[in-house]
Amino acid sequence: ENLGSGEQMGFRQLRRYAQTESFYPKTLGVNDLELQPVQENDSQSTEEYHWGYMTANFFSPASSYGLDSSNGSQVEEFRALVKELHKQGFAVILDVVYNHVGEPAHLMYIDKQYYFHLATDGTCTNWSGCGNDFRTDAPMAKRIIVESLIRLATFYGVDGFRFDLADLVGKEVLVEVERELKAVRPDIILIAEPWSFRGHIGMELRDTGYSSWNDGYREFVKKYVSGNADQAGLSYFIKGSPEYYATWPAQTVNYVESHDDRVWIDNITENGDRNGSFPTVNDIRRTHMMAAILMMSVGIPMLHSGLDFMKSKGGVNNTYQRGDINALDYRRAYRFSGTADYFRKWVDFRRSDRGRLLRLFSRPGELFYDSIRPEGRNALIMILNADGSLGGERLMFAVNPEFEALDQSLGVWSECSWKLLADHERFWGEDEQNRANLPGEKLFLPPLGVGLWSSPLG
Repeated sequence: ENLGSGEQMGFRQLRRYAQTESFYPKTLGVNDLELQPVQENDSQSTEEYHWGYMTANFFSPASSYGLDSSNGSQVEEFRALVKELHKQGFAVILDVVYNHVGEPAHLMYIDKQYYFHLATDGTCTNWSGCGNDFRTDAPMAKRIIVESLIRLATFYGVDGFRFDLADLVGKEVLVEVERELKAVRPDIILIAEPWSFRGHIGMELRDTGYSSWNDGYREFVKKYVSGNADQAGLSYFIKGSPEYYATWPAQTVNYVESHDDRVWIDNITENGDRNGSFPTVNDIRRTHMMAAILMMSVGIPMLHSGLDFMKSKGGVNNTYQRGDINALDYRRAYRFSGTADYFRKWVDFRRSDRGRLLRLFSRPGELFYDSIRPEGRNALIMILNADGSLGGERLMFAVNPEFEALDQSLGVWSECSWKLLADHERFWGEDEQNRANLPGEKLFLPPLGVGLWSSPLG
């Protein structure tokens, strides 16, 4: 969009883009947007490519995203952006960084010993990997964190926060943040990236109101679609990582890639240089399998921008400050239109009435799921609502990550009237013209195959 001379890419331009029918998140069908940090950072110019993870002022929107930052236009422009995204049907979640501060580390000039963790020689510890570790449990540090978050939630209307390297923020502080925020916004969304270079507190957060990015899920799915993980693990993650990671269904944020490190297609490609720019047929089939698993897993599914059209970083792992590599090439959505549509249809299903069997508020009973685990195989067949406890419909989901076709007896489930909703190529939905793979006594799945069926109870 041509916005006139002198208008840089910022809050105002994103708001205008959000008003268009071609707004990418709108075409994908998602309902929440998680933005990388928008608090003032140590970027030196509007032209500099910056991820925003070096916060310099916790209370101010980034001046580099404002049209007239010398007059503070970024304040109202960011408020207007959040308001517009709400109007378009999106909740707004912000990445916030309270584990370290950007350069110059302004609080260091006020009281280095008070605001930062120090080694015995007086230097800053560096478990963040960014040069310093913020002493979040200091009373005034906690006050800065809480009051800046309340400001973002009330004045700007932000709906939730994802805490960068939350292990360094610490459970005690996170619990206090939850209490203070929910006193002013009971419906606030709280998400932790529960690790750092020091450790991992995912297990510790199970008795809190925080959801956590699930790195175990991320690593497992990559292995599973490549035929290197078992059916028991897949069953555990589809059920929402119960017991060991998530106490309540939405406590796990399920994902396979994020802004940093290699993207999905570069990780799983058969190309030897880890460059998924030109994915193979098997790469595409495995990506469809991943999409189906992600959308059939209990928890919050997170899609990184470009995942639906197999964005590649050309095999590069660390793309910090690499705007050329991180930029989205929307033409890939035309190159791989079948995959892009596959993701859209699965998002649609997840948000539909049928998808209520995945969008669980509380854990279902033990008989809600039934599993068929073909002997000697990594393939898995799962029945959802097997006990009929959640409405008048069952779902059957089947995955075969191997190069050998699956021909598996369904036992008592062969008596159901199954209708195909999706396979490894497309989401059929209610299309009565499909040449459906309708199970009888046995269920057939081709190599690298996926299937979703529905059946009324009774």
